[in-house]
Formats: sequence, C-alpha cells, structure tokens
Amino acid sequence: MGAGKMRSSRPGERGIAMVFAVVAVVAIAIVAVAMAQLSLQNTNDTGDVQDREQSWLLVESGYRAAMQEINSGRDIDGDGVIGSVSKAFGPPDQPDKYSYSAGLYINADTDGSYDGQNIGKGNTRLISTGTVKSGLLGHSSPLETARVGEAIVKDATELTLMPGGGVFANDFMALNGGAETESYTSALGTTYTEQVLAAVDYKDIHGNILAPHGTPEAYKHSEAGRHGNIGSNGNITVKNGGDTIGGDAKPGPGCTTSDPGHHVIAEADTTPRETKLVLPDPYIPPALLGVSLGTAISAGTMGVAGTATNYHWASWSQQAGKNGTIDVPAGAIVNIVVDNGVDLKSNMTLGKDAQVNLFIKDGTFSANANGDASTMRTNDFNIVYCGTTQMRFTGQYTLFGTLYAPKASVWCAGGFDLYGAAVVKDLTSVGQANFHVDLMSKTPGIHPRVQLVAVREIDSKKNKIKVGK
Repeated sequence: MGAGKMRSSRPGERGIAMVFAVVAVVAIAIVAVAMAQLSLQNTNDTGDVQDREQSWLLVESGYRAAMQEINSGRDIDGDGVIGSVSKAFGPPDQPDKYSYSAGLYINADTDGSYDGQNIGKGNTRLISTGTVKSGLLGHSSPLETARVGEAIVKDATELTLMPGGGVFANDFMALNGGAETESYTSALGTTYTEQVLAAVDYKDIHGNILAPHGTPEAYKHSEAGRHGNIGSNGNITVKNGGDTIGGDAKPGPGCTTSDPGHHVIAEADTTPRETKLVLPDPYIPPALLGVSLGTAISAGTMGVAGTATNYHWASWSQQAGKNGTIDVPAGAIVNIVVDNGVDLKSNMTLGKDAQVNLFIKDGTFSANANGDASTMRTNDFNIVYCGTTQMRFTGQYTLFGTLYAPKASVWCAGGFDLYGAAVVKDLTSVGQANFHVDLMSKTPGIHPRVQLVAVREIDSKKNKIKVGK
C-alpha cells in the first residue's frame, strides 16, 4: 500500500523554491534595467560626443564668418557691425537647434561691448561660440551643448590699395570740358613734378621730337605717365574739347565708353569689365569713434603735437574769407573723425612722411582751397566719406591723397587736381579737372584684412567672456 503512493513535498521546501524564483526574477529585472540604463547612457554619451563635435564645428564657422565680414569690409548678416555675426539654423521644428555667434574685441570685464583694444603685436582676439540643442532620452526638455573658442587674428599693418587702380565710379563717370588723366608712382620715392622732369623726348616713328624731355606732354606719353586709368561698373562718357585720357577707360559689364572726340589714347583698353567690381563699405576704426568730441579749427593755425594724434569733431567748417591751417610735424599721423559736414578752406603744412586721415560719417562736403601744397606726395591727405550726400570739389582745390566715398556722388569743377586715386559712387567733372593717378595709392577707408594665427578652446565662465555685440 505504501509502495505505490507518492510522497508530497514539505511546506518548507516549497517556500525555499519560491524564494529562489523571486530572487531569480528580481536579478533578471535588475540586469534588464541595468542593461537598459547602460544602453541609454551609451546612446546619450554618443549623442553628447556628437553634439560636442557639432558645437566645435559651429565655433569654427563663427570665427570664419566674422573674418569674412572683416576681410570683405561688408556687414554680411546685417546686424550693423562688421566683424560681429550670429546665425541659427536647423530642422523646421527646431530652427535654432544649431547656432553660432562671434565678435571682435569682446571683454565681459567691461560691458561686453567693443572696446577696440588688441592684445599686442598687432594681434586681436576673436571670440566664437557654437551651440547645439538636443532632446536626450530620459529628459523632458532639450539640453544645450555650447563650446567657446578664441581665435587670434593678426591685423594688417598697412593701408589698403585702392580698388579700381585709378579713378573708379560705381554707377557712371562723365568727364566734360578739359578733364585729363595720367599716372605716376609714389613707390619711386620722388614727387610727381620730379618724375615729369625726368621724362625723355617723345618722338614719332621717324625720330622727330614731338614733345621735348622734361615737359608734361612728353611725360604723358611715357611708360610712367600713360597709366592714368579710369573705370566704372556703369557707362563712361568722355566729351567736349580738351579732354585727354592717358590710360585705360574700362566700363562695366554690358556698358560702353563713349568717346566721340577720341580723347582716350589709342593704346588704351576700353573693353567692358567681365564682372562688376565689388566695393567694400567705408570703414572708420572703432577706436577713433570713442575719442571725445572737441572743437574744430575754424581759423588760424592748429599745431599737432606728437607723432599720433586723434580728433573727433561734430562738424568742421572754416570761417568765410579765412583759412584754418593744420601744421603737422614730420612723421606724424593725424586721424580726424567728423560726424556731420565738412567745409574745407584750409591749407595743410605737412612735415616729411606726415599723414592726415579724415573720416566723415555724413553730411555735406565741399572743398575749395589748396589741400596740401607742401610735399606733393600721395597719401598725405586721405578722405573717407561714409555718407550719401553729393561731395563738391571746386576753386582750384588740390588733393594729394585718396578719396574713398563708394556711396557718394562727386562733382568737381574749376581746376580740381587729384594726385592719388579716387573711388566714388558716380563722378561728374565740368571744367578743368586733372587726375594724376598714383598706382600705389592706399586708403584707410577699407577694413584691413586679418589672418588667422591660432585657435584654442576656452572656458567662458573662467575667462569671463561674453559673446555678442
């Protein structure tokens, strides 16, 4: 009877089995949760690494975009500041997922604004931030990954060569009534007058002297004198008697050079330009804008002390019938910023290697006196005009320097003489106007190009960096 009966398990044994089963289930659950967390962590870590890489690429995009603005002299992103950029882009549902911002001269120890200071030896700091916003698993709101880079850029140390290679008008150029052009080069270290005196006899193919050596006529036909180039992105018109264009006269794409009186030299190039010349916006160094307002000279003599002097005037106008003379010592560089309007009736006495740079924000401009009769060298007196009002040169005005006014119309008459180069919006000449083009003319009115020297990542909090305008 007992041999065919199964023995039932004891209650204690059943409890032990249940405990083991529960422990096994819990262990399996723990392992599953751990694996899930590890997988999530790996996913997030991968995403974090990718975000950090993306953000550094945005840092590089930021400082390169800022350098592009600086070197082109144009406010590409339209924020009102050349060298400051901010850009956001991404999918339609997250347009600002990826973004960068960059700016020059940023220092949060002050107020985060432009302070115009460099870090020595012609180098400047450019701070760029790259930001990536991502929705990581396990987080209800997007996380932000931001990295900050410091790019060291080296400033150009020289003035910028004038674009156009002579006298250039963006919209059109109309020369009437005795306009003349020719060339010379300041790189020789001699004045225009000295180069004219060095001209050899101008002869025809038979050896007959058509113009004796040392005369203006002989010089105009010499290799040194026949590069008085003019140009435009539009049409060029040369008409009326007395005009002599001793150089190329290239109009804009699809435009023409109208020369019914054959005033342009036979060997000149008058074919249209293949592409339009892009003119950088006029530039005033930020450091000059911070100079306190003073009172402009209206009569008498203003002496300049030292080798580098900056002035900031609300306007500049000489008294009627009186001349205000600026006496600049040898080697001095004088920068003058005028906010609104200039009326020049002044003479300038410049010492050897002295230079005056006049930056005009806006307002009317007229000049009807001798600009510089002392040295007869180019780049003595450089005018940079940022406004759009017509500029007028009359009354035997002589300018030894450059005129950079790409947004302004220029009207000249009554014996205007330019020894240097000019870039304007449009140019109309009536009466005798002589353009003695210096092929080496340079202007302070174009933002100097910068070059990348070094890049490093920085801690924005530790270095107290504030990015932006």
